[in-house]
Formats: sequence, C-alpha cells, structure tokens
Amino acid sequence: MDYKLSIEQQLRRIFEKNSELFDFNANTSSEFLKDFHDEKVYNDLLGQGYNKFYTFLLNNDGIEMCNKSNMSIWPIILVLNEFSIEKRFCFDNIIIAGGGSVHSFQFNCNNPDGPKRTIHIYDKHLQMTLDSKQTKFVIKDKCILSELKYFHPVKNTIINAIHSISQGVIKGLFDYWIDHPMARKYSLKSKIYEIDERLKRIRPPSYVPNAPRSIFTWNLWRAHEYMNFMP
Repeated sequence: MDYKLSIEQQLRRIFEKNSELFDFNANTSSEFLKDFHDEKVYNDLLGQGYNKFYTFLLNNDGIEMCNKSNMSIWPIILVLNEFSIEKRFCFDNIIIAGGGSVHSFQFNCNNPDGPKRTIHIYDKHLQMTLDSKQTKFVIKDKCILSELKYFHPVKNTIINAIHSISQGVIKGLFDYWIDHPMARKYSLKSKIYEIDERLKRIRPPSYVPNAPRSIFTWNLWRAHEYMNFMP
C-alpha cells in the first residue's frame, strides 16, 4: 500500500500562515556549524547566485497502525529548514509527502561488513533493476527523489541507530536466542519462561513510560524495548 499527498498544497498553507519565510536570509558562519545554512552545500548554492531558495529535511520512519500491532506505515515527512529551530518541527509546519507499508534493508549473511553501498555500486544495481524489471539488491525501482538536482539516495541518506542497532542487530540476536533450535549453544529457549517471569517482576522508575512486555511478544517490541533489554 503506497500513497502520495500534494506537497504544493501543504506548502501554500504553510507560507500563508508564516509570512516570515518570504523574508528569510541565511546568516552563515564560517567558523562554527550552528544550523543547516552553515553547511558547505548550502553556501555553495548561495555562491552560485541562488539568493532565494528553500530546502527540506526529509525523514522516513515507521508508525504502528495501532498499539502492539505488527502492521505499520512508513510516511515520508518533509520539514522546511528555513524555519527557526523553535518552529521547524511544529506539527502544523510538517509536510507529509506520502509513504508506504513496506521497508526493507539490504543484508548479506555471507559478508555482513560489506561491500559498502557506494554511489557507484548503487547506480550499478539500480541499472540492473531497471534492465531486468525485477528487484535487485533490495532496489525495487528508481527513487523519484533522484530527479532532484541536489539529492542522491546514498550521499544524502543517514542511517540511524534505531534501525541499524536496536531493530537490526539486537532484534537479530533475539531471533537467534529464541527462534533457533534449542540444541544450539546460544539458544535461550530452555530459559524462556524464567526470563519472562523476571521481566514481569521489573518495576521501572516513573520516568520510564512502559513496563517490560512479555518475552513471548519480542517480535512486536519497539526499538527502546530492545535497548532496555540489553546490558
């Protein structure tokens, strides 16, 4: 399930309510990186004579359809960098560009450390996908964002710890410990009920929003639950 929303309509609404955006002027700093407009890419654009332009911060993350659900959607969220930091992430100033219900990550069991997905390798794999009209190396099709002049899926994408560590490495360990045969040395199946009882007895402090869930629902855990489980 994929969906798209009108970015133009949302932009018009935001600019109508925030007239100060029309008067934005970047105060760049050559000494410290205080905000996005101190970055080299932004200043390069200014140097090319683009004295009035706007930039987006793009985010993509999963949202559960309901509490403790194994179904989720992945909205594409845009934020105008030209807002002040105080207003930049206000709900009324966020643009929802679209999204989908599938999110995949490339992983090679035989070579978990590489090869790194460089711009050259990505472009090569993308061309293989386009030529064969089949998914290759988890690339389903050309990214529509690639049509932007200053965007590349590899160069302009940041991998965060939530998906690479909490819901990546740690969740993978849970699969080994719990779902693999009990005969394996690393299996915790024989201790599963003991682990579950210990989790139920934990009484977290007030600043921790949720008590630990049953170990039998580990595949529905969120990122912070995996992190809390690890020492």
